[in-house]
Amino acid sequence: MRDVSAVSVSSDHCAACGKHLQGDDRALFVEEEVGRVFCSEDCITAHFQPEIDSIEKDYFKHRP
Repeated sequence: MRDVSAVSVSSDHCAACGKHLQGDDRALFVEEEVGRVFCSEDCITAHFQPEIDSIEKDYFKHRP
């Protein structure tokens, strides 16, 4: 897996894998206001998974 911190935010590159999106390539916009786009649902999941894991860990720590 590619280091997501090395991928810059660009409206023509996937924020997770860095794939160049052009022509008929489909871009899934998640955060248009910051220009963050993704090429697939898998890339969306990969990008946000560390944050999701952290939130779930905190949730289960406080759950009775």
